[in-house]
Amino acid sequence: MDEATYFEPAPNVAADIVEGEAILIRLEDGIYFSMNEVGSGVWRLLEAGVALEAMADLVSERCSVAKDVVDRDLRVFVDRLVELRLVLPSGARPVDTLPTFASVPYATPGIDIYEDMADLLALDPPAPGRGLKSLDPE
Repeated sequence: MDEATYFEPAPNVAADIVEGEAILIRLEDGIYFSMNEVGSGVWRLLEAGVALEAMADLVSERCSVAKDVVDRDLRVFVDRLVELRLVLPSGARPVDTLPTFASVPYATPGIDIYEDMADLLALDPPAPGRGLKSLDPE
């Protein structure tokens, strides 16, 4: 990742928080994702336009973990979100109110990928027999 500090959800992503878990669908291909508890909290902060530095401060405070650990983990997590085309670097935006971030036991922010319903969830599904392109670069 370059030195961007602000990110926003990509326009091709639909997301919602369901019972504390972020569920995202990449509309172009129907692949969906879920995030662990810390990752879901980070997603809320990304949606609100919070800078990475401020996110690291908040997560460190609420999860009682060293800021350098959180900072490193956030950068790896956001790199992965960029790689998966779920977020894009953006300019600074005013943040009216910070979303809630519950005090939870710290875990590295994580994301799971599901391709099992991609043909059904895609806005423009592939033609029968054409399949989906792999997420792995060749």
